[in-house]
Amino acid sequence: MSPPAVATIRTERFRAIYDGLFDDLTSYCRRRVPPDDVADLVAETMMIIWQRLDDVPTGAAARPWAYAVTRNLMRNHWRKGQRSDALRTVLIGELHQAQERNAKCGTGPALEPDQIEALVDALHGLKPKEQELIRLATWEELSHADIAVVLDCSTNAVAIRLLRARGHLADRLGRDPRWGNDTSRNGATVKTPKAIGPSRHVGGDGRTATENDTTTSDVTRPGGCK
Repeated sequence: MSPPAVATIRTERFRAIYDGLFDDLTSYCRRRVPPDDVADLVAETMMIIWQRLDDVPTGAAARPWAYAVTRNLMRNHWRKGQRSDALRTVLIGELHQAQERNAKCGTGPALEPDQIEALVDALHGLKPKEQELIRLATWEELSHADIAVVLDCSTNAVAIRLLRARGHLADRLGRDPRWGNDTSRNGATVKTPKAIGPSRHVGGDGRTATENDTTTSDVTRPGGCK
């Protein structure tokens, strides 16, 4: 195969990866770094993907691989302590949008605004590693195997740590009077969840959150209708 043909194939593959991952990477970054840093991080990730195109897995495996690259880039921001209330606002806003979709569809749990804030505050009260596990499992909808790729650990370690993180989240919610565990609001029973989160493109394509594996069955999620 001639060099121009090889270059064309590489360019087409990169374009397909770019088109397929851009929205996911933008959402992933938006939930973790201040808004002004999102575009730069996505661009840096795409540059690394281009440079290491031969290393990028094919199919769905490309997404957790790209998240791992982005996570490594983010560490500089985390070390500098560049946290912002804007991150809390992003998560609260996404959950409110999910609730609006639920109301239109007549599906999903009915969470009050104060419950949504309690949930996000409880999440932010966890250790950073526990927050990340829950976000990857719910907001990013990754399986245990994919989370293991992002965090560079074993699938078994993910399962154990995620179970522990969900327990800590439930404990925090149980102590927050805003959550109202096992009480009925608007005719719906609201339970303390193992994890909760909208689909990864809230307000975008309207996809619903899906159970990422059998260990998340019976999880309360404010998903949306298609």
